[in-house]
Amino acid sequence: MFRPKKQSFQLSDLASQFGGKVVGEAKITGVSLNTARLEKGDLFMALPGKIHHGANFAQDAISAGAAAIVTDREGEKLLPEGLPRIILANPKRHLFGLSKKIYGYQPTIPILGVTGTNGKTSTVHYLEKLANRLGQEVFSSGSSGMRLGSDSDKVGLTTPEINDLVAGLSYAIENGATIAMMEVSAQALVRGRVEGLRFSVSGFTNLSHDHLDDFGDMDSYLAAKAKLFEPEVSELAVIFTDTRSGQRLRKVTEIPSVSLGTEEGSKLRFTSKLEGDSTRVEFPGRGVNILSDNTGLLMAQNLALAIGMLSEQGIEGLETIESIDGFVPGRLEKVHSQPDVYLDYAHTPEAIALALKELNSKYSKVYALIGFSGERDHSKRKPMVEFASSADRVIATTQHPRSEGEQQIIADILRHKSDMETCEDPKEGLHRLAEVVDTGDCVVWFGPGNLEYREFKDGKREFFPRKVISEVFGD
Repeated sequence: MFRPKKQSFQLSDLASQFGGKVVGEAKITGVSLNTARLEKGDLFMALPGKIHHGANFAQDAISAGAAAIVTDREGEKLLPEGLPRIILANPKRHLFGLSKKIYGYQPTIPILGVTGTNGKTSTVHYLEKLANRLGQEVFSSGSSGMRLGSDSDKVGLTTPEINDLVAGLSYAIENGATIAMMEVSAQALVRGRVEGLRFSVSGFTNLSHDHLDDFGDMDSYLAAKAKLFEPEVSELAVIFTDTRSGQRLRKVTEIPSVSLGTEEGSKLRFTSKLEGDSTRVEFPGRGVNILSDNTGLLMAQNLALAIGMLSEQGIEGLETIESIDGFVPGRLEKVHSQPDVYLDYAHTPEAIALALKELNSKYSKVYALIGFSGERDHSKRKPMVEFASSADRVIATTQHPRSEGEQQIIADILRHKSDMETCEDPKEGLHRLAEVVDTGDCVVWFGPGNLEYREFKDGKREFFPRKVISEVFGD
């Protein structure tokens, strides 16, 4: 785990600074919300949750090495007797302050944030690659975890909780980081996971149908994303304005904003064109002209946003970069040749449609396997099926069944399209497509991306999509 060098604090001193009632005494060297990420000497934050109160896990935390507990008045009733504790009216509100104090965090490097339905991971990936090429020491955080150089910390959330982010940033600064960049999800923004951080430049990719189980409608979803662009959170916005959602966001944001797009009126105007298997992204009049190897037009917008954000941050030297490796793990990634087989993370209707549009421009026939996940936004299932119709053959399968289960997911898909070809096991679907794919065709598997697990009712199970593809199509 990314943690800076330990400092020790007395529980009573922390309580006095944050106004809480203290019971007992302990030496504190860290802070954690999750017993799985807890280290000896940590202050365990026992917060109220949707189903269980964190105080129910206090004894587990102590057994794992926690030195004391922070909770609210409701949680205090659930604590075993004798545990050192701080009682606060709203513990979550103090999480950033406690983390900043315990880890000695000082905001001495710029932080760049990226939000949007699709493209966050790719944009941060390009930000990291470009900044590294220009001599920056980069700390990044996203769906694959927190990274600093060759070191990584797989946190498990697209945007980690603020205590993990503060620990990671403090560790990175201590080890020479000069810039930070991170994916910022809508859930993170409304649940306070970045509360307390200050972003120097924040970027917006797009808004498409997803997470309506959390936000209800697209207007509320956009409002959640817009929280990244509030004056107390970010200093400057770079917004992709070729879409209606980007145009709407730019009209309502209260911070200085820069439009990025392919239209003449965009302040950061770019063009993109295919050159074989590569894509050239150019900013006319700015001297930036970069060939992105092994990528297509779908990724050009994300690369352009990364270039625009670094430019607005004042990072010099972008015009000296002639080419980069555009490969982004799990994002329309070709993982097998002859036949060509792609892995993609797409799990929204628009992302599937755009990926298929690109593949249809390159191949005579495109066959798609789409993994649907349980419990989450059911309203996107019908448009996902409809948008996939541009493929020559589509098979619906499951990605993360969770507690909904494979059979129920498949039944729901068939409710939307009764003649849809389905299978519960993705490997079976790949076998079916392997029987028909021919030279000049391709297969794309939507859902897994770069993940190496599937989620079931009983938790995560290891699952390696690349290995499955090798077994089905040959090494």
